[in-house]
Amino acid sequence: SAWISGILVFVTAAAVVLTAPSWAASRLPNGIPVFGYGAMVFLGFVFGGWTAMRLARSAGINPDAIWDLITWVFVAGIGGARLFYLIQKHEIVFADASGPREFLMRAVNLTDGGLVLLGGVLAVVAAILIFCRRRGISPLSMGDVLVPAFFVGLGFGRIGCLMNGCCFGDRCDLPWALHFPENSAAWWLLVTRGFLGPEAATTYGLHPTQIYSSIAAFLLAA
Repeated sequence: SAWISGILVFVTAAAVVLTAPSWAASRLPNGIPVFGYGAMVFLGFVFGGWTAMRLARSAGINPDAIWDLITWVFVAGIGGARLFYLIQKHEIVFADASGPREFLMRAVNLTDGGLVLLGGVLAVVAAILIFCRRRGISPLSMGDVLVPAFFVGLGFGRIGCLMNGCCFGDRCDLPWALHFPENSAAWWLLVTRGFLGPEAATTYGLHPTQIYSSIAAFLLAA
Protein backbone atom coordinates (compact mmCIF):
# COMPACT_ATOMS: atom_id res chain seq x y z
CA SER A 1 0.00 0.00 0.00
CA ALA A 2 2.90 2.33 0.64
CA TRP A 3 4.19 1.81 -2.88
CA ILE A 4 0.72 2.35 -4.37
CA SER A 5 0.24 5.53 -2.35
CA GLY A 6 3.65 6.82 -3.42
CA ILE A 7 2.97 6.08 -7.09
CA LEU A 8 -0.39 7.86 -6.92
CA VAL A 9 1.23 10.92 -5.36
CA PHE A 10 3.92 11.11 -8.03
CA VAL A 11 1.44 10.50 -10.89
CA THR A 12 -0.82 13.26 -9.56
CA ALA A 13 2.11 15.65 -9.20
CA ALA A 14 3.30 14.84 -12.73
CA ALA A 15 -0.19 15.47 -14.12
CA VAL A 16 -0.34 18.85 -12.40
CA VAL A 17 3.09 19.85 -13.68
CA LEU A 18 2.34 18.77 -17.26
CA THR A 19 -1.06 20.49 -17.45
CA ALA A 20 -0.09 23.63 -15.53
CA PRO A 21 1.15 25.62 -18.57
CA SER A 22 -2.22 25.36 -20.37
CA TRP A 23 -4.47 26.53 -17.54
CA ALA A 24 -1.98 28.91 -15.96
CA ALA A 25 -1.27 30.94 -19.10
CA SER A 26 -4.48 32.99 -18.80
CA ARG A 27 -4.52 33.23 -15.01
CA LEU A 28 -0.80 33.83 -14.48
CA PRO A 29 0.53 35.69 -17.53
CA ASN A 30 3.97 36.05 -15.96
CA GLY A 31 4.23 32.34 -15.24
CA ILE A 32 4.48 30.37 -11.99
CA PRO A 33 7.57 31.31 -9.96
CA VAL A 34 9.61 28.31 -8.84
CA PHE A 35 12.21 29.13 -6.20
CA GLY A 36 15.33 27.00 -6.32
CA TYR A 37 15.74 26.86 -2.54
CA GLY A 38 12.19 25.65 -1.93
CA ALA A 39 12.34 23.21 -4.83
CA MET A 40 15.51 21.60 -3.48
CA VAL A 41 14.05 21.36 0.05
CA PHE A 42 10.99 19.63 -1.45
CA LEU A 43 13.17 17.18 -3.40
CA GLY A 44 15.13 16.51 -0.22
CA PHE A 45 11.94 15.47 1.57
CA VAL A 46 10.82 13.31 -1.38
CA PHE A 47 14.08 11.39 -1.84
CA GLY A 48 14.81 11.32 1.88
CA GLY A 49 11.36 9.81 2.48
CA TRP A 50 11.90 7.27 -0.28
CA THR A 51 15.24 6.27 1.26
CA ALA A 52 13.65 5.87 4.70
CA MET A 53 10.86 3.74 3.30
CA ARG A 54 13.36 1.42 1.60
CA LEU A 55 15.30 1.01 4.86
CA ALA A 56 12.26 0.59 7.11
CA ARG A 57 11.66 -3.11 6.43
CA SER A 58 15.22 -4.06 7.37
CA ALA A 59 14.69 -2.35 10.74
CA GLY A 60 11.36 -4.15 11.33
CA ILE A 61 9.28 -0.99 10.84
CA ASN A 62 6.15 -0.84 8.71
CA PRO A 63 6.93 1.41 5.68
CA ASP A 64 3.47 2.96 6.03
CA ALA A 65 4.62 4.49 9.32
CA ILE A 66 7.38 6.30 7.42
CA TRP A 67 4.86 8.10 5.21
CA ASP A 68 2.95 9.18 8.32
CA LEU A 69 6.18 10.35 9.93
CA ILE A 70 7.17 12.35 6.85
CA THR A 71 4.19 14.64 7.47
CA TRP A 72 5.34 15.19 11.05
CA VAL A 73 8.92 15.78 9.91
CA PHE A 74 7.89 18.19 7.14
CA VAL A 75 5.77 20.38 9.42
CA ALA A 76 8.26 20.28 12.31
CA GLY A 77 11.28 20.80 10.05
CA ILE A 78 9.92 23.82 8.21
CA GLY A 79 8.35 25.29 11.35
CA GLY A 80 11.44 24.83 13.50
CA ALA A 81 13.80 26.11 10.82
CA ARG A 82 11.64 29.19 10.26
CA LEU A 83 11.26 29.88 13.99
CA PHE A 84 15.04 29.65 14.48
CA TYR A 85 15.55 32.09 11.59
CA LEU A 86 13.01 34.55 13.02
CA ILE A 87 14.76 34.43 16.40
CA GLN A 88 18.12 35.17 14.74
CA LYS A 89 16.93 37.76 12.20
CA HIS A 90 13.87 39.30 13.88
CA GLU A 91 15.32 42.82 13.67
CA ILE A 92 15.60 42.49 9.87
CA VAL A 93 12.43 40.50 9.17
CA PHE A 94 10.12 42.67 11.25
CA ALA A 95 11.79 46.01 10.55
CA ASP A 96 9.10 48.70 10.08
CA ALA A 97 6.31 46.11 10.33
CA SER A 98 3.04 47.83 11.13
CA GLY A 99 0.09 45.92 12.55
CA PRO A 100 -0.53 42.25 13.36
CA ARG A 101 -1.40 41.32 9.76
CA GLU A 102 1.90 42.55 8.32
CA PHE A 103 3.76 40.98 11.24
CA LEU A 104 2.16 37.61 10.48
CA MET A 105 2.76 37.87 6.72
CA ARG A 106 6.45 38.54 7.26
CA ALA A 107 6.71 35.67 9.71
CA VAL A 108 5.42 33.11 7.18
CA ASN A 109 6.99 34.60 4.02
CA LEU A 110 9.48 31.98 2.78
CA THR A 111 10.08 33.35 -0.71
CA ASP A 112 13.50 34.70 0.28
CA GLY A 113 14.62 31.53 2.03
CA GLY A 114 14.64 32.23 5.74
CA LEU A 115 15.23 28.72 7.11
CA VAL A 116 17.99 27.65 9.50
CA LEU A 117 19.02 23.98 9.43
CA LEU A 118 19.76 23.74 13.16
CA GLY A 119 16.27 24.87 14.15
CA GLY A 120 14.72 22.35 11.79
CA VAL A 121 16.86 19.51 13.13
CA LEU A 122 15.94 20.25 16.76
CA ALA A 123 12.23 20.39 15.94
CA VAL A 124 12.41 17.21 13.84
CA VAL A 125 14.18 15.26 16.61
CA ALA A 126 11.43 16.26 19.05
CA ALA A 127 8.73 15.29 16.53
CA ILE A 128 10.35 11.88 15.89
CA LEU A 129 10.58 11.10 19.61
CA ILE A 130 6.90 11.98 20.11
CA PHE A 131 5.89 9.96 17.04
CA CYS A 132 7.86 6.88 18.16
CA ARG A 133 6.38 7.07 21.65
CA ARG A 134 2.83 7.24 20.28
CA ARG A 135 3.41 4.38 17.81
CA GLY A 136 5.44 2.16 20.15
CA ILE A 137 8.49 2.20 17.88
CA SER A 138 12.05 2.09 19.19
CA PRO A 139 13.65 5.51 18.60
CA LEU A 140 17.02 3.82 17.98
CA SER A 141 15.53 1.56 15.30
CA MET A 142 13.87 4.57 13.74
CA GLY A 143 17.22 6.37 13.90
CA ASP A 144 18.82 3.60 11.83
CA VAL A 145 16.23 4.35 9.17
CA LEU A 146 16.20 8.13 9.33
CA VAL A 147 19.87 9.10 9.65
CA PRO A 148 20.81 8.04 6.07
CA ALA A 149 17.55 9.61 4.84
CA PHE A 150 18.42 12.85 6.64
CA PHE A 151 21.75 13.10 4.83
CA VAL A 152 20.03 12.46 1.49
CA GLY A 153 17.71 15.37 2.26
CA LEU A 154 20.62 17.53 3.42
CA GLY A 155 22.45 16.88 0.16
CA PHE A 156 19.56 18.36 -1.80
CA GLY A 157 19.03 21.14 0.74
CA ARG A 158 22.59 22.39 0.41
CA ILE A 159 22.13 22.60 -3.36
CA GLY A 160 19.21 24.88 -2.52
CA CYS A 161 21.56 26.98 -0.40
CA LEU A 162 23.85 27.27 -3.42
CA MET A 163 20.97 28.43 -5.62
CA ASN A 164 19.87 30.94 -2.98
CA GLY A 165 23.42 32.22 -2.43
CA CYS A 166 23.45 31.63 1.32
CA CYS A 167 25.80 29.55 3.53
CA PHE A 168 28.82 30.47 1.42
CA GLY A 169 32.44 30.06 2.46
CA ASP A 170 35.46 32.29 2.95
CA ARG A 171 37.38 34.14 0.23
CA CYS A 172 38.74 31.72 -2.37
CA ASP A 173 41.21 32.14 -5.22
CA LEU A 174 41.04 28.54 -6.41
CA PRO A 175 39.75 27.63 -9.91
CA TRP A 176 36.38 26.49 -8.52
CA ALA A 177 35.68 29.71 -6.58
CA LEU A 178 32.15 31.04 -7.01
CA HIS A 179 31.19 34.65 -7.75
CA PHE A 180 27.60 35.28 -6.68
CA PRO A 181 25.70 37.93 -8.66
CA GLU A 182 24.36 41.27 -7.52
CA ASN A 183 21.31 41.09 -5.20
CA SER A 184 22.01 37.48 -4.23
CA ALA A 185 22.03 36.57 -0.55
CA ALA A 186 25.84 36.41 -0.55
CA TRP A 187 26.15 39.79 -2.26
CA TRP A 188 23.76 41.49 0.17
CA LEU A 189 25.47 40.06 3.24
CA LEU A 190 28.96 41.08 2.10
CA VAL A 191 27.74 44.57 1.20
CA THR A 192 25.90 45.13 4.50
CA ARG A 193 28.96 43.97 6.46
CA GLY A 194 31.29 46.26 4.54
CA PHE A 195 33.34 43.57 2.79
CA LEU A 196 32.03 44.53 -0.66
CA GLY A 197 31.11 47.83 -2.30
CA PRO A 198 27.48 48.30 -3.42
CA GLU A 199 28.67 49.06 -6.95
CA ALA A 200 30.13 45.54 -7.36
CA ALA A 201 28.38 43.41 -10.01
CA THR A 202 29.38 40.17 -8.28
CA THR A 203 31.04 39.02 -5.07
CA TYR A 204 34.72 38.21 -4.99
CA GLY A 205 35.61 34.51 -5.23
CA LEU A 206 34.12 32.44 -2.41
CA HIS A 207 34.52 28.83 -1.36
CA PRO A 208 31.47 26.82 -2.55
CA THR A 209 30.90 25.31 0.89
CA GLN A 210 27.37 24.42 -0.18
CA ILE A 211 28.82 21.99 -2.73
CA TYR A 212 31.33 20.64 -0.20
CA SER A 213 28.50 20.04 2.27
CA SER A 214 26.25 18.45 -0.36
CA ILE A 215 28.95 16.00 -1.46
CA ALA A 216 29.77 15.14 2.16
CA ALA A 217 26.07 14.56 2.93
CA PHE A 218 25.57 12.16 0.00
CA LEU A 219 28.74 10.28 0.96
CA LEU A 220 27.55 9.98 4.57
CA ALA A 221 24.18 8.72 3.33
CA ALA A 222 25.92 6.08 1.22
